[in-house]
Parts: sequence; C-alpha cells; structure tokens
Amino acid sequence: MKQIIKSFKEEFTTVAVVTIPLCVAVNYISGTIAGMLKLPIFLDTIGTLFACMIFGPLVGITTGMLSSIISSITMPTMLPFIVVNIALALCAGILAKHKMFSNYMKIFISSIIMATISIIISAPIVVLVFSGFTGGGSSIIAALITASGMNIWISVFSTEGFFTWVDRVLTIIICLSVIKCLPNKLLLLFPLGLLYLKNSDSE
Repeated sequence: MKQIIKSFKEEFTTVAVVTIPLCVAVNYISGTIAGMLKLPIFLDTIGTLFACMIFGPLVGITTGMLSSIISSITMPTMLPFIVVNIALALCAGILAKHKMFSNYMKIFISSIIMATISIIISAPIVVLVFSGFTGGGSSIIAALITASGMNIWISVFSTEGFFTWVDRVLTIIICLSVIKCLPNKLLLLFPLGLLYLKNSDSE
C-alpha cells in the first residue's frame, strides 16, 4: 500500500493532470478514425501507452479507463473492454519502468507481452459478449473466417491476436517517435522522462 501511495504521488503531478485529457482525446480521435475506416487495427491506445511511457502505470490506467468510458458514449461496445485497457496500461507502465522500450529487441518483446495480455482478456469478451463480432475491421475478418467453418474461438484468437500485435507495434513506434521529438528540458518534467534523455539537446 505504501508503494502504491508513493507511486501515486510521483506520477500524478500537475503535468500529469494536464496531459491525461490530451491523451484521452488522442485515444478517442485515433480510435474513432480507425473504427470509421473499418481498419483491422485499433489505434485507440496511443494516448494510454504514451502516458505509461512518460508517467508510469497509474497515470496510464487512469487514461485508459477514462478513454473507455468516454468512447462508450458514442460506441457502447467499447465499455466491456475497459478491463483490457487497465491491464494494458499496468503492463506497459511496468515495462516502461524497466526500460523495455529502449531498443528494438526489447520493443519486440514488449509488443508480444502487451498483445498477449490484451488478447487473453479481450478474446473471451468478443466471443462471449458479442458472439465474435464487434463491428471492427479485425472482427469482420474473424467473422469471415468463422463463416468458412473454423471454430469461433480459433478465429477470434488468431485474427485478433495478430492484429492486436500489429497495433501494439505501431502504437509503440508512434509514442517513441513523439517522445524522441521532445527536448530534454521537457522530458525532465515527466517521472520517467530520464529514460528518454538524449545525449545533446538541439535547443
């Protein structure tokens, strides 16, 4: 409990309070666009992962929960997946603290871990709550595979699993690209900013 309180105080700075709404907005906008275009990837956790990388798991969890609640206003099917966002944020925050986004091999391993945790939680929701179809791009592909005669669980796990992994890789790349553009003096405002400091600042 003391460790949780300590982490809460370290992560929830004034900068975090200001950044969380921005991250939630990014999640909503990117996720909505992906949904409208029926893309097989989701792009709805960019803000969550960014928050995890620079603040830690608690701020990431808060961002993920708020994103799910707000998204469910216009997309009710998103609400059951709030548990996925919580688990993903916890995982990503822990990985960030252990410098698991510092090189290509660690990024690959992290993407596998995050995708695995996500699909283990999300697949049962897709099958049991939505009968295998949520309306998303990957869900459409899974439905077509199921219609061809494959078991629904295998269809959902294989299809959602692959595209979830692709989504996580792209999300990590996007977040790291943004972080790379931040000057050192700005990175120092974040609890985990020290992990991403550059050798020299252009300013």
